[in-house]
Amino acid sequence: MSIPDEIPDKREKELEDRIQMLEKHLERLTAHIGDDGAAPVSKPALPKAKDYPDEEMPELSEEVLSWASRNAVLPRLATVCFLMVIALVLRTITDSGLVNKLLGSGLGMGYATALMIFSWYNYSKESPLAPVFAACGVVLMSTIVVETHMHFQALLLVPAYLTLMATGFSMALMSRRFNAFVPISVGVLGMCFAGAAIDYPRPFFPYLSLVLLTANVLGYVAAQLKRCSWLRWSVLAVTMIMLQLWGIRLGILRVHGISDAHLAEQH
Repeated sequence: MSIPDEIPDKREKELEDRIQMLEKHLERLTAHIGDDGAAPVSKPALPKAKDYPDEEMPELSEEVLSWASRNAVLPRLATVCFLMVIALVLRTITDSGLVNKLLGSGLGMGYATALMIFSWYNYSKESPLAPVFAACGVVLMSTIVVETHMHFQALLLVPAYLTLMATGFSMALMSRRFNAFVPISVGVLGMCFAGAAIDYPRPFFPYLSLVLLTANVLGYVAAQLKRCSWLRWSVLAVTMIMLQLWGIRLGILRVHGISDAHLAEQH
């Protein structure tokens, strides 16, 4: 009975000897690697998001922005409706005769200016409603300038063009300050289309050319800011159309012998 009992003990001792021999062999290998100066093998670190360059993560950023835009659709629509209701109230007060046309136009332009100033504040706070205030302010300002000059005849031509140019410059500064594309895009388009609409189809082209030149310069700046070419091409198209109209008018005036000085007196 003693022989079978000794067999497990013998196997256990052999296993312990093998384990010790493997440990010694492992220690020798470790010491050899350390002498050669090689770094120990470690698990590769998982790359973090900040380790990637910005150009290698466009899909993730675009997806986040798209979800953010979808979540902000309803608040933006509600804000647009609210701002337009206030503008409609001011227009109703002016049309009803409670205030005169000049004062009503001043209230409307002041309201549009307040929206653009509030948009600057919202951009500084990174609010998703900032583009809404900028767009509404520019649209209202452009509409009021055109209507005040043409319908109410309460705003002279030069102040009207200067107001449009000041609006475009202020939106360009806002885009430059906050690296945002919406302010300068709506500012340039509003200045361009409103300038072309004033006294159409008989605008005073020398003043209008200054507005269109400014719009083209700002459109070029916008394209450099966000690498978007559609804005400057849109402004260039409007400019070419108005220049073509100017050429036709000059041809007609030359045939009838009407001087430019006579047109300037009419404006």
